[in-house]
Amino acid sequence: GSPVNDRRWEGRDSPIWPDGKKHPRNVYAHSKEECERLLAEMIQEVKAEIAAEKELLNLSKQAG
Repeated sequence: GSPVNDRRWEGRDSPIWPDGKKHPRNVYAHSKEECERLLAEMIQEVKAEIAAEKELLNLSKQAG
């Protein structure tokens, strides 16, 4: 993360989804530690979403 100002930190992740597009996500926190924790949680959630999206793509390919 990087300090936005004295009291806010921003964490950013730009995962590339199965459709090849970047989906930037941001988190904001009051401390570096909180920012890193929120960012780690968000990355886990995004990974799960991407996995689900890939699963849907695979199922639709098999169905077609």
